[in-house]
Amino acid sequence: KVSESMLAHPNFAEFAANDKDASLFMDYGWVMEIMAEAQKNMNAPTSVSPQLMEYMKGMSVYGSLNFETGKIAGDMKVYPSEAAKKYMEEFYMEPTDKFVGLLPKDSYLGFNFAVKNYSECLKYMGEEVRQQIDEMLKQYGLSEEIIDNVHGDILIGAYQDPDNAMIPGMIVAIQCKDRTLFDKVKEMMMITAEGDMFEIPNMGYCVTYIDDAMIISTKGLYNQCLASGKIKAWDKSWKDSSMGQVLKKGGIAIDFQAICQSDLWSLVGGSKEAAMALSILKQLEAFTMQMESMQETHSELVLINKDKNALEQLIAIAVGA
Repeated sequence: KVSESMLAHPNFAEFAANDKDASLFMDYGWVMEIMAEAQKNMNAPTSVSPQLMEYMKGMSVYGSLNFETGKIAGDMKVYPSEAAKKYMEEFYMEPTDKFVGLLPKDSYLGFNFAVKNYSECLKYMGEEVRQQIDEMLKQYGLSEEIIDNVHGDILIGAYQDPDNAMIPGMIVAIQCKDRTLFDKVKEMMMITAEGDMFEIPNMGYCVTYIDDAMIISTKGLYNQCLASGKIKAWDKSWKDSSMGQVLKKGGIAIDFQAICQSDLWSLVGGSKEAAMALSILKQLEAFTMQMESMQETHSELVLINKDKNALEQLIAIAVGA
């Protein structure tokens, strides 16, 4: 009977009607029951609270993949229960492109998202995990109040550092309510110098508080984009590129061709493993995953060859490797 099958599930219709090359539908109620039973039988510590498990029981997810000419397109949609949706809204914020201009044009990757009420997630963790986190916070002199200073965009990126070809440049930018987190990091590193910037000894990196944000970056990036006292984009950055458009809405972007051109490959010499990895990367152009909303994401893996079906190319790459 239809009433007794998955066809009766209120969120199953889109999956049942899709014409994608591969697709998946999963009901979290079944998954949560298995997790609860496994934790009970193994007497294992619970990683999430009973309240969160109840929220997740009402969730389901639908995902699909399509192998197109020159690329693979993937979509993921989460159907939350009303309780789970309210839970997600406690933390979710739509990001901006405030930090995206800090990624230069030859960046390898970028990850941009936004959060609020960060410490609230601790309430939904299992009791044992919560105790472990509390102990870790105390060990580093942190507290929930300091964690909640994080409010807004967070960007993580890697790029070719023009000042040191053998080490990738890294940036972590965190929007804050005020300078509390910056001052705490300064205290933890036993920095006594005054001001809104200090250098990390012997690392070539510095930490800056600027425009209501704490930014960890190379000294070169600081000189180019932050030294004026305001966040300034590189002359040529990801901000106005297709990668930047993905990150503006929140998501991940990887430029495989920029990785291929890195001087780091000269460090690994002529090993067969490195040659194989580089050969694979040279056939890939980019990967992006963009958050369309709190519940939907769209991903693309773009290949260099735009004339052949992506599945055919992936099979050839695997056979070659």
